[in-house]
Amino acid sequence: MIKFFAELKRCHILFVWMFQPFRTVSKLRLSLSLLLIALCVGTSSASGGTAADSVFTTVTLFDLIKEGASIGRLFVDFLWNPAPFAKAWRTSQGTIISAGAACAWSVGVITVAYGLYTVAFGASPIRRTFGNGIAAQRSNDDLKAQDQRKPSIVGLGFGTVKRGVSLDGQVTSVSREFGISPLPSFEFPEAAVKGMHAPQFLVFNAGLLTVVVRDLNPSQFGTKTAQLLFLQIYSFIFACCLYPPAYLMNAGVTFYQMLSFTVILFAFCLLWAAILVLIAGLIFKEILGMDLIRKFNSIQSGREFALGCLAVGIWNAIVFLPIFRATYVSYKEFYDFQNWEIVLAGFGALLLSAIISPIIFIPFFFAWLKLRQVLEVIF
Repeated sequence: MIKFFAELKRCHILFVWMFQPFRTVSKLRLSLSLLLIALCVGTSSASGGTAADSVFTTVTLFDLIKEGASIGRLFVDFLWNPAPFAKAWRTSQGTIISAGAACAWSVGVITVAYGLYTVAFGASPIRRTFGNGIAAQRSNDDLKAQDQRKPSIVGLGFGTVKRGVSLDGQVTSVSREFGISPLPSFEFPEAAVKGMHAPQFLVFNAGLLTVVVRDLNPSQFGTKTAQLLFLQIYSFIFACCLYPPAYLMNAGVTFYQMLSFTVILFAFCLLWAAILVLIAGLIFKEILGMDLIRKFNSIQSGREFALGCLAVGIWNAIVFLPIFRATYVSYKEFYDFQNWEIVLAGFGALLLSAIISPIIFIPFFFAWLKLRQVLEVIF
């Protein structure tokens, strides 16, 4: 674990400039950020050396392009040839790409790409594509007053909360079902009315527990610091759940290797999802001029509903099938397991997640809420 955070320290300067939220987006700020990334990218180099050796390393633009192209090829290999990718990483003992470099480049590319989009179109692709017209009509004073509210817990229990929501965003029914959420999942039931930039209720499931929080702004999850922290904690939870059954099946890898490999896979999965959202924003909002939320809320006929469900299904398949396949094959090769062995290890991880997921995530989540503003300044 110490070695892992030492690797992240190599990326410190890069993180400070890459992960700064675009609070005041301007072409000058973006240009300076890109310049500093070029000067400081040596801190996230996947080459050899200790953490202290590269804290103040600077590289040329050619080195920046070369390293970016190398990590880009590894990203493509993960998606299209996951077995050779996992085998190469295991046999090289992780020298082809480190966890810190994967985090720095994945979240860094997202930061720069979304920043350019924001400069070009005035708002992030998520806000422009999935924004809500009702929330957009609210005054800045109203939003500032709501942002002063502090999030607080209003419900805690076992199982999964299911809410029936009408087209106008009102909750029409509430039910509780027993289930396990291996990795924490989030739901904002009021988002259809309030949008993604106003305080509202959050329902999140972790393992067997369900927690309801009020007055939480969904946009807080979209900052670069939040992406980095949640990427790390999700990777840690996944590694803690999968490592014990794999170890009992004589996987022959250490926990640090497992954690590092998991961080790399999760970073690449995040990059893939972010790229697709960016492409969706360009196509649907900027080229076709569609407001997706309004369009889905205006569905009235059964035919429109069926077409909407089909569109959502196709979108989910495009987003999740490639990374699910790549992740499954990568772990299978990483552990050198047969199909039945990786399925058995996954089942064991699912059972462990019922307890491990809430034990790790709930304290982290509320610590993040308390220290969020400080962390945003640091990173």
